[in-house]
Amino acid sequence: MKNILRVFQHDLNKIRTNVIAIVVLIGLTIIPSLYAWFNILSNWDPYGSASTSRIQVAVATDDSGTNINGIELDISTKIIDSLKGNDTIGWVFPDSSQEAIDGVYSGDYYAALIIPADFSSNMVSFLSSDLSHPEIQYYCNQKKNAIAPKITDKAKTAVKEQVNSTLQSIISNNKIDSLDGLSSSLSDNLSTIQNVLSSVSSIYSEMNGNANDFSAAISNSRASLIETQALLIVLGNMFYIRIQCKYPIRFWFACSVASFVFTLFMYSLTVAFENIGEALAIIIMVIQVAGSGGTFPIEVLPSVYQSIYKYLPFPYAMDALRETIGGLYGSYYWKCLGSLCIYVLISLLIGLVLYKPFVKMNEKIEHSKEKSGVML
Repeated sequence: MKNILRVFQHDLNKIRTNVIAIVVLIGLTIIPSLYAWFNILSNWDPYGSASTSRIQVAVATDDSGTNINGIELDISTKIIDSLKGNDTIGWVFPDSSQEAIDGVYSGDYYAALIIPADFSSNMVSFLSSDLSHPEIQYYCNQKKNAIAPKITDKAKTAVKEQVNSTLQSIISNNKIDSLDGLSSSLSDNLSTIQNVLSSVSSIYSEMNGNANDFSAAISNSRASLIETQALLIVLGNMFYIRIQCKYPIRFWFACSVASFVFTLFMYSLTVAFENIGEALAIIIMVIQVAGSGGTFPIEVLPSVYQSIYKYLPFPYAMDALRETIGGLYGSYYWKCLGSLCIYVLISLLIGLVLYKPFVKMNEKIEHSKEKSGVML
């Protein structure tokens, strides 16, 4: 025990007189904590109104209303007017239903609610012998995020509340006695909307096999080994986990490109800055895992992540993989890979251009570490 204490005291004395050793020890102490801090910050209250209000859901109507005994009744317009004052979701109101649908497919919106042309007339059809159930058409981009259904549940609830509130207001303001039973009928009719929206949850479960495709690519800087690991991950996903992948060759190609880019980037940092580069690589990895929108939609993350995520390579790799699983939209797959390849140029710049200016600094740091006599 005395020998252990003596060695410990000796190391402390050495560290006190060596600035580099102090910096390295501080780094070794803080860097593991960064992973926890960044992840906690990125997952802080993702379901609060302040976060979900940034999730854009489009609402559009083709409904022109109906006429009951000379009284004009336009339920859809009143619903939209009410939603404009609701901050539970980031409601967007395009000029047409087609614009809303196109926005979902292009990724501008997480979902879209389309009120059809016969919505108002169907809502009060129980007054006649020809009963029709009103339906709100629901569209969602299944590739954007796996957690989105949990958040769009709020959209479903908000629409249901606004429809109920709107009808109660219409009944009260227009004093239509014959519509007294409409509120109870509405509850039954809204089950159709709820079932359509709830079905998204089961569809999103198909996206879970893709979340950790790059975990192995961070641990080793040898490109050949990384490409082999990427291939094994792809084969495991396809034939062991059996994920539903519409374009398996493109899935493998995206994994291969991503593994090459990440390997080259980490290797360049290590070559140019040695120990400091290794620490930077870990920090960048931690920030990407927490702030690239792989788990929660980027819109519900703190503003600092929303500002930097577009400059990280992770989002482009994930979007390319999502294209191969959820279906291709135009040339977006190749745009993602093209954006990812920009980091090849950045890596070459770091590894080839910045390497020489930092050679002397790296030598001084290494010499200082050896001089400390402490195993680091």
